[in-house]
Amino acid sequence: MNNLLLFIMLVLMLWDNIYSQNSLKEISDISLSPVDAFEKYCARCHGYEGADYEKEFEELTEEKLKTFVEDMMFGPASLNPTGIEIEAMTAYNKSIQNKKPFAAALNSKSFLEGKDRNLIINISPGSEIYVSEKEKIKIEKEEKIWKLFYNYEKISKLKIIVKRNSVISSFIFPDELWCK
Repeated sequence: MNNLLLFIMLVLMLWDNIYSQNSLKEISDISLSPVDAFEKYCARCHGYEGADYEKEFEELTEEKLKTFVEDMMFGPASLNPTGIEIEAMTAYNKSIQNKKPFAAALNSKSFLEGKDRNLIINISPGSEIYVSEKEKIKIEKEEKIWKLFYNYEKISKLKIIVKRNSVISSFIFPDELWCK
């Protein structure tokens, strides 16, 4: 019985490892950048970076926040977002809840497939990006869009750090596509 249990646990661990490696195939680009979409479609009612959100907003659970975001994106904003765009906008709203800066990779799939030579990052207003890497990485800034130029074959993982004032958030690309 113990051998059977051990075998099942081993199979589950291997399955999890295979699934996580293949999950990159399911990555898609985000055409509706969360920060820009919020400013264009949501800020008119909810204020700059959610300044007009009610106190109850801060207490929403992750599940209720996602439902709220999805309802707002399909409803008043009339955006017709994809699943990944809803997830990214939910993560941005979570950063608003937690008063943290936010960054999201917009062209992850195109970059990982070699179609784009630079990784495009959308960040929350007033923030800056830093990368934790020994290799020199060229970074260009265009308002809330930052372009990172680096060789994915040479650097397989990149820690992207976003900072606003003294508050820091980060994510490891390509394991994560935005700050959580």
